[in-house]
Amino acid sequence: MEKITCNICGYSGDAKIYSIKDMLFDMNESFNYFECPDCNCLQLHEIPDNISDFYPKKYSAYNKHKTVKKYNSILRFLKLKKSEFCLGYNKNIIGGLMKYFYGGGFIEKLKPANVKFNDKILDVGTGTGGRILDMEARGFTNLTGTDIFIDEEINYENGVKILKIDISEMDDIYDFIMLNHSFEHMSNPLNVMKHLNRLIKNGKYVLIRIPVSDSYSWKKYRENWVGLHAPRHFYLHNKKSMELLAKKSNFILEKVIYDSTDYQFIGSEQYLKNIPAYSENSYFVNPQKSIFTKNDIKKFKTLAKKLNIKEEGDTACFYFLKP
Repeated sequence: MEKITCNICGYSGDAKIYSIKDMLFDMNESFNYFECPDCNCLQLHEIPDNISDFYPKKYSAYNKHKTVKKYNSILRFLKLKKSEFCLGYNKNIIGGLMKYFYGGGFIEKLKPANVKFNDKILDVGTGTGGRILDMEARGFTNLTGTDIFIDEEINYENGVKILKIDISEMDDIYDFIMLNHSFEHMSNPLNVMKHLNRLIKNGKYVLIRIPVSDSYSWKKYRENWVGLHAPRHFYLHNKKSMELLAKKSNFILEKVIYDSTDYQFIGSEQYLKNIPAYSENSYFVNPQKSIFTKNDIKKFKTLAKKLNIKEEGDTACFYFLKP
């Protein structure tokens, strides 16, 4: 136990300290986290001065998309029909079949926020813009991303723009803002929420997707939970801590959907056996050389679905409404 002050709820007192090893690139360093006894938010005790060193060029968000992927007109048409179906705007047979065979995917997560194809959309912490490049191919027409860690501003030929700017410096107003697994990387969550409130229109939504600490996997794996992602994840929130942030930033937390996958078990089981995520025998690098059988993966997928239904998955979508 150690004396701490929670940056979310203000609790001051004793808290348990966890020593978490960086298992992404096997950098052989450990970092202290504490779990607030009041709001249960997990927090990095001290952010390293060299935090940028933990985002090398091979970090996935910055190396996947450098150019626009070309889709022929037929494939773009199919993607559009599936998007229309998933958003509930056009219950067409083609889109229904696409969803049946390939699943709803990310677009289905936009339905609770009533997102439209011509909405002015901002993706915060977008990396090189993989998410919104895919959305453009699916029919969305007004897409901007921002990420302070890219080398320079990116202007794609399809009109998608990625700004190298912090949201505190932005003034445009948006119909929809999303943070796809970037919020947990930000050092001042409340300040971020206040800027999001400033940038979103009244009656519109902000979607924040993050790993969550009120999960089965945190309780089961603790220091080996893959969602910790030390030291890149500064905060591991839960429904209670996100509700606190909503109230302090004048949002209404209207809906929470758990969307965890088999990743939580694959990564955590590897960490238990001291196998880093990017090692040669990691499932994420070379499934054939990994410790898992096809049956193992099948069981992990089934368990993840069950946990989401029980609201115990290790990732969730938080829908914030600005009244």
